[in-house]
Amino acid sequence: MEPNPLDSLTPKERECLRLVAPDRKSAVIAATLGIAVPTVETHLRSARAKLGGVSRFTAARLLKEHEARQSLTSRGLTIAEPMEPAVVDASDQPIAAGSQPLMMGDARPAFEKVSARHVTEQATAGRTRLSALNRMALIAFCLLALVVAGIASIPLSAAVQDVARMVMKQRTE
Repeated sequence: MEPNPLDSLTPKERECLRLVAPDRKSAVIAATLGIAVPTVETHLRSARAKLGGVSRFTAARLLKEHEARQSLTSRGLTIAEPMEPAVVDASDQPIAAGSQPLMMGDARPAFEKVSARHVTEQATAGRTRLSALNRMALIAFCLLALVVAGIASIPLSAAVQDVARMVMKQRTE
């Protein structure tokens, strides 16, 4: 069995990778660890090189999964190694006219829950400008307007009936 490249990471590289997140810059990681920004970038670059040049987010996800697997195996549980991705020869595949060639990439983001939350916040930012109190006041105002419109329609319907009677009288005469 080949040695896992994640085992070759230094403790500082591991610390830096643990703090990587989509909305966290190297300066924040440096401030958290109390080291310089270029040092953080050097540690991340070195870790990425050891892992085959993957993105910093993919490297962080790989380390997180590896450490979770290590903690489970230290408790006596056995976990199967992840399957290697299948290699497909693109020259054997028929290509439709005008189609773009398929690109292989990492299917999962490093932090699925965090990125999904940020996307949701950005998508709903325009819809949630009102506070809860303002929203309830708007609903109460709309209900009041409906009640007033309903009450105002009663005399209006009586007036329409009076006009209809007058028209019917005119026709019968």
